[in-house]
Parts: sequence; C-alpha cells; structure tokens
Amino acid sequence: MPQILLIPPKLLKRKNYQAMIFNLIRGQEGTFIFRNLFAKLDNGAGAEVDLLDNGRLGCAVSLSGILLLNGLIGGMHATVDSTEKDMLKNGWAELEPGKDWLNTPWQEIKPLLKNKIGAVIVWEKQTDKEGIEYSHIGFYADDDFAISNDSATHRMPMKHHITFGLPGHTGFRRIEKIYWHPSLNNE
Repeated sequence: MPQILLIPPKLLKRKNYQAMIFNLIRGQEGTFIFRNLFAKLDNGAGAEVDLLDNGRLGCAVSLSGILLLNGLIGGMHATVDSTEKDMLKNGWAELEPGKDWLNTPWQEIKPLLKNKIGAVIVWEKQTDKEGIEYSHIGFYADDDFAISNDSATHRMPMKHHITFGLPGHTGFRRIEKIYWHPSLNNE
C-alpha cells in the first residue's frame, strides 16, 4: 500500500535542476527530446517547418526546456536572445555584470563558478557558412566542462570543454556571459 503523506515533501530545487542537466547526456545515445520544434509560418497559414532543423539549432530549446521544468523561467524558447530576456525577467542575474568575459582567460573564470553547477553560459557569436551570425547557450557542468547542444555532429546535448577547446585551436569559443539564479543557492 502506498504511503500517504500528510505534509507534501519539499522538493530539492538545486539537486533536481542539476540532475536534469546531467540526465541530458546520460546513456549511449543521449536524449532526442529537444531535437524538434514544429511551427507553421505566416501566422499558421504557411508551410510547416522544424525550427530546430532536426537538432542543429536546439541549444536554446534544450536549455530553456530544463529551466522551464524547474520553474526558473516562464516559457520555452527557440532563440538565445528570447531565452536570455525570459531569464532576466525571472530573477536570473549575470555574474559580475559588465565584466569583459570575452577577454578573460578560462583559468580566471573557473573560480567564480565554484559551487555553481548549472550556471548558464552564453558563448560569443559566430558566423555560419551562409554568413549568418548566431549565439550559443548551455550549462556549466563541472571543472572544465559544459553541456550544450552539439549542433554539428550529434544534434543533441553533449558534454564538452567549457570553451570548446584551447585558444588558437579549431572550435575554440570564448565565454560572453554567465548567469546564475539566486534560488539555486538555497540548498
């Protein structure tokens, strides 16, 4: 017989949030849950499209989905800009606002993230093959690692180096902003 609780249990916000982040990358094949987001263009009269291009553009949806499931933002988003706006509206704060993160070496950033697994990282904008500039967003995981959508190869969230490699190497990407929510301090 199931146990009847007179007082509902207190959910552990930080622990559940961090578990969901790491569960994005558990298992041999990862998770496909944030790979597609279908919409009709032209106010519903146009063609049906996959806004995420089968996972290629899924970083904001996977991150905002986890934030939404944990009550840390108001909705799920398909762009980094709209995700950031929702985060700021819902109590997220930039770590050291105004700091020139782009020109700060990772070794100097790392101590600021101690005990902040799940901090949200926005990386510098890059330009794709078509000349379109785009942002990228993900979670701080631990040590020198982050978890974000792998747009090129796997098209799902993967664990990777916090700057996608060392300066001067292919794929290196500097950190532009780091966000933290104060309610995640309370455990």
